[in-house]
Amino acid sequence: MYRKQSNSDFSIVIPTLTLSAVIAGTLIFFPDTARRIISMLYSMVVGQFGWMYILACLTSFAFLGWVTFSKFGDITFGKRGEKPVYSNFAWAGMLFTSGVGSSAVILGFVEPLYYLKDPALSIEPFSELAYEYAHMYGQFHWGLSAWAFYIPAITAIGLIVFKDNEHLLRLSVVNNHLHPGSISRFLGKCIDVLVMFAILAGISTSLGLAVPVVSNLISGLFRIPNTLPLQIVILMIWISIFTFSVFRGLDRGIKLLSDINVVLLILFGSVLLILGPTIDILKMEVNSIGLYLQDFVRINTWLDPFGSGEFQEMWTIFYWGWWLTFMPLMALFIVRTSRGRTLRSVVWQQMLWGTLGCWFCFGIFGGFTLHLQQTGTVDYAAMLETQGQEAVVVSLLRAMPLAPLMILLFCLLVFIFLATTIDSAAYILASSSAKTLSVDSQPSRPMRIFWAGVLAVLSIGLLVINELKAVQTISLIAGLPMIFVQFYMVFAGYKLVKRFGAPAAQKRDRAREMAE
Repeated sequence: MYRKQSNSDFSIVIPTLTLSAVIAGTLIFFPDTARRIISMLYSMVVGQFGWMYILACLTSFAFLGWVTFSKFGDITFGKRGEKPVYSNFAWAGMLFTSGVGSSAVILGFVEPLYYLKDPALSIEPFSELAYEYAHMYGQFHWGLSAWAFYIPAITAIGLIVFKDNEHLLRLSVVNNHLHPGSISRFLGKCIDVLVMFAILAGISTSLGLAVPVVSNLISGLFRIPNTLPLQIVILMIWISIFTFSVFRGLDRGIKLLSDINVVLLILFGSVLLILGPTIDILKMEVNSIGLYLQDFVRINTWLDPFGSGEFQEMWTIFYWGWWLTFMPLMALFIVRTSRGRTLRSVVWQQMLWGTLGCWFCFGIFGGFTLHLQQTGTVDYAAMLETQGQEAVVVSLLRAMPLAPLMILLFCLLVFIFLATTIDSAAYILASSSAKTLSVDSQPSRPMRIFWAGVLAVLSIGLLVINELKAVQTISLIAGLPMIFVQFYMVFAGYKLVKRFGAPAAQKRDRAREMAE
């Protein structure tokens, strides 16, 4: 039975709310000013700090290699011999649906078109090679490199929580264990505020991308105007689904929603693959895997130093900033659900399952889009330019076999996906803002609902601006300080693995477990 606690730390909550209120207020009430500020900040961040996002990704891979091949990978999150709390299916489903799953479903359709008309690596637009790389590049941005960002923080926090019985589920506890007593100091509070804002920014970005697509679908189906009030109503419906999940708890709430999500996603993708251009999609995917392996080092280090750098700034650097905003949420959530698993299995399985989930979306959905574009069925690239990505997704859904069923499945999929995402984010935000909360306890329901409301307000701000660049810039700005947190997590993870993996520490663990 879980113990329920509601002891909020307002020294973290109030600064986070203040920062969020300033940004949301500017977006909602001063949209023109917000656009100018966003344009200025976007140019500054990508121009001056873009290389640091690439370096943060490479550092995460280096840490993964060390954990994989060291003797410390067998450290268990929990007691020796303890069985995992969740099955692999349930665990993988929760980690995929708790963060970026909804965005993968939507962008899996439209993102290849962006890559087709403005390709990477100086490839000629709309050439055969551009089609090949358009199918592969989304899988790079959503693949192993992206999920590697979570590994250092998962390692550091997991060891502290499970090996030292830490009762705070925050990134700043790492600072406390490496520098005892510093958790109450200014640096620790700053880390917590930045982390919580990063989570808010990352999830608001997902909502800002998904709401216009769903509202466009509903508008077309029911022949009602696609307006901001309709989008806000859709957002409120998501919050209502989330509220139901809150009162069901982690096991019967988030887990239930994620299980439904995974089943719907597999059903939707399988129907499209089997009844759609099956052979063409499979050929594209095999080809993309080959391109990915062939160019793995190059695309992970390419910064276009003698070109405009526009592609990298628009896509790779944006995505690495976005994934960094999800790093605290995903690390804390994965630690929360990984009792009974070894360190090596956690870091590898979360990366592989997450990658496979994203590749499933981009491989099938992106392949379907590129097939229709290449065969001349509809010029979706031109539609993207003139009508936006929402119109493209709606048109693609209507072009599918069994279109009415697929549209219904898609709407259900996106609705439940985002409800799960909001639920997971609010769960971690409420946990991180508690003064004390053990890994087996649940945060208070009122605080989870409160943080869901904050997410809704920030998302409304992005809907008012209604620009992809605004969505990207929020993630880039929130992700910038996370670069330094990421480097610190690498250092902390290394130190803590050496500490808790030392023979003396393992001997103490065995003695404690025998005493219990």
